[in-house]
Amino acid sequence: MTQQPVASPCSAGLLPSGAQYSIAVPPGWNPSRDELVVFAPGYRFPDHASALPEPDPAWLTPLRGIGLAVATLSYRKPGLAVAQGTQDLEELFAFIASDPLRCGYARPSKSWLVGGSEGALIATLVTERQAQSLDPFVDGTLAACGPVGDFRYQLEHVVDFRVVFDALFPGVIPGSAVAIQPEVVTAWGTAYEPAVRALIAQQPREIEMLLRVTGAPYDAADPASIETTVLMLLEYDVRGFNDVVLTLGGQPVDNTQRVYGGSGDASVDAYINMQAERVAADPHAVAQLDSGYRTSGSSPVPLVTLHTTRDPLVPYRHEELFAAKVAANGAARQHVNVPVERYGHCNFEPREVLGALFALRLLSR
Repeated sequence: MTQQPVASPCSAGLLPSGAQYSIAVPPGWNPSRDELVVFAPGYRFPDHASALPEPDPAWLTPLRGIGLAVATLSYRKPGLAVAQGTQDLEELFAFIASDPLRCGYARPSKSWLVGGSEGALIATLVTERQAQSLDPFVDGTLAACGPVGDFRYQLEHVVDFRVVFDALFPGVIPGSAVAIQPEVVTAWGTAYEPAVRALIAQQPREIEMLLRVTGAPYDAADPASIETTVLMLLEYDVRGFNDVVLTLGGQPVDNTQRVYGGSGDASVDAYINMQAERVAADPHAVAQLDSGYRTSGSSPVPLVTLHTTRDPLVPYRHEELFAAKVAANGAARQHVNVPVERYGHCNFEPREVLGALFALRLLSR
């Protein structure tokens, strides 16, 4: 397929939910032979506007010039938007199917769904729900760096990190890991982030213990990655968790029976467990997760997952949990996981993204 520039959007506007959408078709695009990618974007902090993301974010850039039409959307809300984003994405598909691309073209020969981070979970849920459709629109899905294994495990990963941090460094970030004070959220970038940076430089031994106990990865060849890991996980708790509670109608994490350990010092492990904040999950919030955030591992079309093995934010263990679901459903022939041996969240090279897409195309034959 010849390389062609992506045109300006031929259609843009609002879906019934209020989510924004954009569809761009490159010059010479022919629906009888060419393809459409629908991109589900990742998480935005609750204080960010629900602006329409760029159709080609940095790790999706290699798809820019291979003749694909690209559709994307914002979700109706920032912050946690898995349930809402799933509905918004289904609305976008219905919109395209009812008036194909609004660009004077028919339905494309192939439609691929691509999601990154939170968008990977949304894309996977939409794909699995296609099993109930008489006319599935998605021919295959690429879910990259997403919490597809167990979303409650994802939330626990973030909260556990904050809980262990607070036990080792009491008072550096005031208050609870699951009910963050508004003034702490507001002052994260001006007061608390600088304080954590200083702590990382001043107490490297204790920071190493934090990373051991939580299992949060970093790149041993790059000392700066320690700061990246620590700040990323703490920021997602401080700036994001109140919205999780609001969106789910309760607090979904339970560590009342959790035993923290692995620091390398039994007395430190005992101290952490004695000091750790203990929180009980609200049954309503857990029920919300079970009903709208849990993947089944059963997809009616091919699904490829792409994930860095040392992802500090969304652990690679999600791929193991998801693969177990796929195996339990007897759907292993529909799923391929592409591990990328690297540190970072959604830290892919162009050849890796293209390789995952080509694997998806092979599976769909």
